[in-house]
Amino acid sequence: FVVRLFSNLSTENSIELIYNLGRIVQLYLFQDKNHDAKEYFDRCKYLIDSLNYPSNKKLFDSYIICTLYYNMLSETDKALKYLYIAENILKSEYNLVHYKYCSLNYHYARILLNLGKLDKAIIFFERSLRMAQMSDILNDYLFLNYRHLGILYYSNKNYSRSIEYNLKALKESKNSGFSPVYTYLYLGRCNYALNNLL
Repeated sequence: FVVRLFSNLSTENSIELIYNLGRIVQLYLFQDKNHDAKEYFDRCKYLIDSLNYPSNKKLFDSYIICTLYYNMLSETDKALKYLYIAENILKSEYNLVHYKYCSLNYHYARILLNLGKLDKAIIFFERSLRMAQMSDILNDYLFLNYRHLGILYYSNKNYSRSIEYNLKALKESKNSGFSPVYTYLYLGRCNYALNNLL
């Protein structure tokens, strides 16, 4: 039924539908409704595949969502495939749009984190953070970058730097849609580690 329904759409309508399906996937992922997200993701991916991965700036966020989804499943090759498509859209369709580059760097960092390349992940989280700091609409990315950097510096036993970033994440959590639970956890872990070093 789904294949028959989608096969009659024009390219323009397909791109619009991919965009909207991607938004639904994102909404479900942020609500931790992964089963619902997968249903809409499969529809979105079917359309992207049927159009042979169109390079359309409206689909940048949909490719980022595919990256996010595959990275959650630890399917790094597929996550990178969609991230490269998003990156090529940025190179060809946009001038320096901070929130797009912020998103791109953030998702590269997440993939590097999944691969265990912590030092490289820090570089990309820092890049994403700099982009987020240039905008007044990227509070979620400010929080997420601060939180991840706080965790990574804790992993590297740089407790003072971890505390610095976790305190910034805590401050940004008030303006973001994310819970500061892990921020409190890592602040406690850093304080415990520092007290044991003294």
